[in-house]
Amino acid sequence: MTSQDAFLDKHGGKERRNVFVLSASFTAIFTAYLAIQNLQSSLNQADGLGIISLSCMYACIILSGILAPSIIGFLGEKTVIVVSFICHVVYTCTNFYPTFATLIPSSVLLGLTAGPMWTSQSVYLSDMAYSYAGRKNSDSHTILSKYNGIFFAMYETTQITGNLISSIVLQQGTYNYTNTNETVKFCGRYGCPKEVNALIALLFADKKDAAFANYHTWKAIGFTVTFVYSNFLCVSTKLVVAIGLLVAAMLLYAIVEFRVRSRNERTYRI
Repeated sequence: MTSQDAFLDKHGGKERRNVFVLSASFTAIFTAYLAIQNLQSSLNQADGLGIISLSCMYACIILSGILAPSIIGFLGEKTVIVVSFICHVVYTCTNFYPTFATLIPSSVLLGLTAGPMWTSQSVYLSDMAYSYAGRKNSDSHTILSKYNGIFFAMYETTQITGNLISSIVLQQGTYNYTNTNETVKFCGRYGCPKEVNALIALLFADKKDAAFANYHTWKAIGFTVTFVYSNFLCVSTKLVVAIGLLVAAMLLYAIVEFRVRSRNERTYRI
């Protein structure tokens, strides 16, 4: 029996349930996390603690993203996700007593597990899609898109609940809040298009760990660079930068889609 056959025997018939359980768990943990993260730079303004902690976190995500395939190979996808969830809880708790001695270490710890966690999530979701497509003899791309759609549809509800909590805290808080844009500044950072994840899983079916680790590492680099220049550029300049990056991303994505379709058409004709 091959490893793929063993995987199908273990998860056969449970793929959809596993996807919903995974999606619900991420929704629960990130409802609390995103609410806190959205308020970091406003709640913890003293000595720049909030921004420094976020910068440390995303710098560590870059490092952990590079090492993600090795970490997942040693611990396994499920173990990595559970450990990272525990670190998210620790990070949330340290925000009740935010100091450099508590918040920075918890941010570093969270960053060191977040890279492998998101890679594990992407790989596990892709495995479920391939397992279902293999059993039902369905198109892999269609199932990948469907399962990623389920996950991100549930996950993005955290932006509603998280920002609602942030709004309530801001309305009831007694601290001096000077930047009204901070609560929405980081909205949607993990809301990457579901089609990107599906496309990566389709293009790198045999190298999913490395491919998703590469993807999430570069995404973390983008967040870190944004944190660095956010305090130095005016809003109009940041909008121009964002629009330019979006246009470049759309063009690059269109090129990849064109190349994939051309390759599939050549394969079909052969």
